[in-house]
This record gives sequence, structure tokens and C-alpha cells, in this order.
Amino acid sequence: MNKIWKAISANYSLKLSALVLALLIWFYVVLQNEYQINLVVPIDFQLENDSAFVAEPISNKAILNVKGKGGAILRLKFWGRQSINYTLESNRGWTRVNIGQNDISFPPWSDVSLLSIETKPFLVRIDKVIEENLPVVPIVEPTVKNVKVVPDSVRCKGGMEVFKEVKYIRTEPVAVDTTKLPSRKRANLDIPPDITCDHTHIMLYLSLDKEE
Repeated sequence: MNKIWKAISANYSLKLSALVLALLIWFYVVLQNEYQINLVVPIDFQLENDSAFVAEPISNKAILNVKGKGGAILRLKFWGRQSINYTLESNRGWTRVNIGQNDISFPPWSDVSLLSIETKPFLVRIDKVIEENLPVVPIVEPTVKNVKVVPDSVRCKGGMEVFKEVKYIRTEPVAVDTTKLPSRKRANLDIPPDITCDHTHIMLYLSLDKEE
């Protein structure tokens, strides 16, 4: 056993240097070879109207097929921060997005070439941001007829298409004991997706019906 260990440890520093040199040579060869890979690049949509936004689709990425030496591809992937700036001329409705070579630019120091764009043309929907005051509808279980809501409306912001369907904001269900009815109760708002409101909760003031 000692003889084996001595054979392994003999000229250890020299063997380690040879291994490091071999790794460096291999790494250099890898960096100098040419490769062809797909890059997933985010699309940054530019709109002429500040009050407009891209409502659909949620995905906004393109796939680029590029060619270059290993070192150039590594630099581009980790330090290039590549993105596609695409200007949408429409301010509302559906529009077709067709990413072309003119929409893509690489950093001046990169040494890669674009072979093809794998992402096919697709549609996006552009909507306009509006603000509206929406009434608050309390949901109390069991039903209590005398309910005062404060505030009774909230200012909400969202897309114009969304507000075609949303005409009021409900509260989340509030459970109460009618035998020991509290005079007031905090209620969270059940705000629909794609809408923001200036309140997330309101106060309910409760009272039982009086017998005549």
C-alpha cells in the first residue's frame, strides 16, 4: 500500500501542473470552435401612446438561431443582455408581430451571426388604460339588509376591454352572527384580475331591520 501511495505522490506538483495545462488547452479549443445554438431573447414592446399596453399574449420572447465561436457565444449569453425592441404602431386592438432581422441588433463587440429566427409571426392585443369609479357591493353571509359601505365606491385602473365586463367590485364574503351582530366589520375587496384599485378593503356598518 505504501508503495502505491509513493508512486502516486511522486512528482505530484508536476502531475498537477500537467493536468491544469491540459484543461486550459481543452478549454481554449472549446472556446475557439464554432457552434450553432438557439438563444431565447425577450421582446421589449414599444408603444407610441403611454396609456396603451400589451394585454395579450403574456409570452414575449423570441428564439434566435445564431452561430459563432464558443467564447463569443458565452460573452453574448452572460454579458450581452440581448433584447429585441419592437415598435407597435397600433394603439388598440389586435396587431400582427413579425420579428425580422432589422429588429435584431447584437452588441458591437459580439462576433456572432444570426442564422434564422425560429419564432413565427404572432398576434398581440393592445388595450388602453383607463380609470373608473366602481361601486362596492357587499357580500354578507347570512344576508343583512341594512349595510352601509364606506367608501361606497373605489377608483380602479385597468384595460378598456376589462371594464366592459366589470361594472362593480364585490367584497369577499363576510360571515356574521346575526344574534350578535357587530356594528362594523372590515371587508377585503375581491378585485378581478388585471385591475388595480386605490383600496384593497372597506368598512361595513351593519344593523338589523327594525320592526314596524
